Amino acid sequence: YPLSGVKEIFAADDLTAVNLEGTFTRSTNAVEKPYRFKGDPAYVRVLTEGSVEAVSLANNHSGDFREEGKQETVSTLDGAGILHTDAGAPLIQTMEGGLKIGIVSYNTVENYAGEMAWRTSVKEDIETCKSAGCSLIIGFMHWGTVEYLPEPEDWEVQFAHDMVDWGCGLIVGGHAHILQRMEYYNDVPIFYSMGNFCYGGNTNPDDKDSVIVQAEYSWADGKAERKNLKVIPCEISTRNDRNDYCPTICQEGSADYQRILEKLEWKG
Repeated sequence: YPLSGVKEIFAADDLTAVNLEGTFTRSTNAVEKPYRFKGDPAYVRVLTEGSVEAVSLANNHSGDFREEGKQETVSTLDGAGILHTDAGAPLIQTMEGGLKIGIVSYNTVENYAGEMAWRTSVKEDIETCKSAGCSLIIGFMHWGTVEYLPEPEDWEVQFAHDMVDWGCGLIVGGHAHILQRMEYYNDVPIFYSMGNFCYGGNTNPDDKDSVIVQAEYSWADGKAERKNLKVIPCEISTRNDRNDYCPTICQEGSADYQRILEKLEWKG
């Protein structure tokens, strides 16, 4: 049910990657914090039946049930055949046709005080992907020191530019819980925040705008070339009066569709 409105889109691509902001665990050994997210390991079917092939665990909720909960999450994903990436553990995958991609993910939300340390770690993960022969490296970031900011923070922008300079060919981000603008830096698309999507942390958020980013690449002579970049405006719920946890595609040309493109400052 949760991904029924977007499954057809996800099933038509070669790889769908999402931020898994929670755990698949039966553990009750939770950390002390206001919000702690978990689901029974059986709920991994939401991903498999929704045609999600990969997840990022680099966020501020993957450790809500301590190392025990995170390891159960990883084991559950492995058992379901879902790929995963985390800080210090980039996902390296060879796609059909021979294109090798690397996905580098990092959570700066709980690591901001150690800025230089995580900057070095991200750069090292990018170098790992290069050494493995990846022709396309994707940055999958969970960043920002304040939620619900309509604009990315200056340090995020600078860091995204650094990641491009280090070798990333696409960057997507989250944590702000709302959409933020995208931009191109040296012809590399950067989406600073894609908002919420299939989100159970709020029964009726005021802002339900979201987006799916689709990037199409060709591969020849060991090089990846971006052929097309598309955004698909979405709402996180089929209803306006509450969150029914079922993302839905906006009708092209509708007020919702246009508003989302404007928030993104979409340049095509």
